[in-house]
Amino acid sequence: MTNTPRSPASTLVASSARSTDSGPRPGLLLPAPGHAETTARTQARADARPTSLADAVELFIARTRHTRTGSAHTESAYRTDLRAFEAFLNSRRVRYTDVARRDAELFLSRLAGELAPRTVRRRISCVRSFYRHLRAIELVAANPFDALDLPGFDRKSETHKVLSDDEFERVLHLLTADTTEANGAFVEAERGQPRQRAFAALFHAARRRAALTLMGMGGLRTGEVRALAAESIVAKPTGFALTFSGKGSKIRTVPLVGAAYPALSDWLAVRRAVPRATDRVLLTLSGQPVGPKQIRLDCLALGRRVGTRHRLTPHVLRRTFATRALATSGDLRGVQDLLGHATISTTEIYTYVEEEGLRAIVEGAGFGTGRPTPRASARSTGRSALRQ
Repeated sequence: MTNTPRSPASTLVASSARSTDSGPRPGLLLPAPGHAETTARTQARADARPTSLADAVELFIARTRHTRTGSAHTESAYRTDLRAFEAFLNSRRVRYTDVARRDAELFLSRLAGELAPRTVRRRISCVRSFYRHLRAIELVAANPFDALDLPGFDRKSETHKVLSDDEFERVLHLLTADTTEANGAFVEAERGQPRQRAFAALFHAARRRAALTLMGMGGLRTGEVRALAAESIVAKPTGFALTFSGKGSKIRTVPLVGAAYPALSDWLAVRRAVPRATDRVLLTLSGQPVGPKQIRLDCLALGRRVGTRHRLTPHVLRRTFATRALATSGDLRGVQDLLGHATISTTEIYTYVEEEGLRAIVEGAGFGTGRPTPRASARSTGRSALRQ
């Protein structure tokens, strides 16, 4: 494990009409009990019916906001998928309430020729849910997307894209070195424009280090990093504890120890010097929440500097955390809790990487070829970072 330089936190800048009738009139018939309520509900349902595809989509999106899986990320994905479906309908001049099974099959066929199987399944799942909603409000009689034969995909196909031990060490080293260097330049900068530029460089370096550390050593998703509130961070004698609401409104607690502690503490020291318009942990210089694009760009740029085998993305960092945590502990349930997976089957896909790693070790020892070889396995999984 690379020795972590002394935390620069000590030198960082710091500074938050009621009716009056007494009875029925002669000659008037009273409705049966409950009839008025039933009529009102029927009329309200009719009034709520959308008159266009755009209205139907907005009604569907509004409903998802109040479900267990409702989130800004889910809403954005639904809009993207339904816009693609709308373009398909326009190309065929088919009204959304007139879609038949043949139309659904043609849409699936078109997607399969353009997109990856995982994306195809997600898009069809979205449109299927949309038509399930239309059927519930009685706009269509049947769901044309039910029981379609979707393309299969290997859920384990991406799990090999993790950082090796050496790559992970270099990522942590560069993040720390950038912050330390920027902090030194800020301390020595003259007042005025030079000092402002130096603080901006320190700000971005410290934020980048904190964001990527939260994903690589805490297993947080991009959306969870961006939504993390200051009140979610609790200081402990050995580090920090994060308690937050993650994907699917699932509450979980993640400890940050070792190299993750100075990364977050240094960033919080810098953050105090910036006027804030939000309680989010990650901010821009103007005090606004940082965007997902910036985090992704920071990952890609760092990956190029390190020279990682796979393109460095936020999910590669999260995947690296998962495989290292599982290799260190062997506790599938514990890792499931840390990652916030709804089912343990999702966590189990990372055991595949470990099995492949064991096979590489055996082959590397010469049992697969009949002779030993000194070449180390690229899939070897270290434990040093999680033992800090």
